Amino acid sequence: MTSIEKHPVDWAGVWRSMTEEVARKSTVEYWNSRAADYNDYILSSGFDHGRSALRIIQEEGILIKNDKALDIAAGPGSLSIPLAETGFNVTALEPSDTMGEYLVENAFRKGLDSIELVLSTWQDVDISPWRDSFDLVICSQALWHFPDLMDQVVRMEEVSRGWCGVLLGVDDEPEFADLYRALGLRDEEPDRFLIFFNLLYSHGRFADVRTFQTVMKRSKGSAFSMWEKCAEKFGTLSAADKKNISNHIERCTVDGLYTTTNTMALIWWPVNA
Repeated sequence: MTSIEKHPVDWAGVWRSMTEEVARKSTVEYWNSRAADYNDYILSSGFDHGRSALRIIQEEGILIKNDKALDIAAGPGSLSIPLAETGFNVTALEPSDTMGEYLVENAFRKGLDSIELVLSTWQDVDISPWRDSFDLVICSQALWHFPDLMDQVVRMEEVSRGWCGVLLGVDDEPEFADLYRALGLRDEEPDRFLIFFNLLYSHGRFADVRTFQTVMKRSKGSAFSMWEKCAEKFGTLSAADKKNISNHIERCTVDGLYTTTNTMALIWWPVNA
């Protein structure tokens, strides 16, 4: 019988090759320029994906009232606001000062005073004062900023006394695929969700996963700004590119709002298990 030689997949290398370029281009200045359109999305969608993630967090008993959470890449509060509304104490880590301004404004409008904003990238934070400080450390929609992903996962675990979690999209939404191709944004690539899950598993983290559907709603102006700025990270847009974006937005507009349904996953695992 012929034996089959097994070659373990270098999941860390696959992740690094997928994310190095986009991480380099996703600067603080870039996210400052995206803050207005992203805040439009979060408000127009009613914090939908954050509220859906929170329901899972509560149903699975990951947090109980008054627990402390660290929200990495908090943006305008898509997860921090729902967490704080439910009685959790939140440290919101966000490098974009403009995103941070929206988060503070959104919290003020809701009368919330249990969110502490820290303006910094996760990589630049001195974690020594935070060791074992949080019941949940979660990174929402920002893993691609970390080409050295397992190094950052270990840092997350070092400041958690309970759980770590990640919130990210699952595969590309079908309605986006044609526009990606028309703009030449990227070729077919493996699903980041699957790579991350396998990377965790290969390093002995046996995570739980729940997926859910979430609706993204935003004004048509916000949608155009999102697509324009995403594409401009990789080159100058032509008139034809802008027309393709406009046509896509019109196809996805419902009751005056750009509306798409997306699949997301919450992945979580215990520290010191």
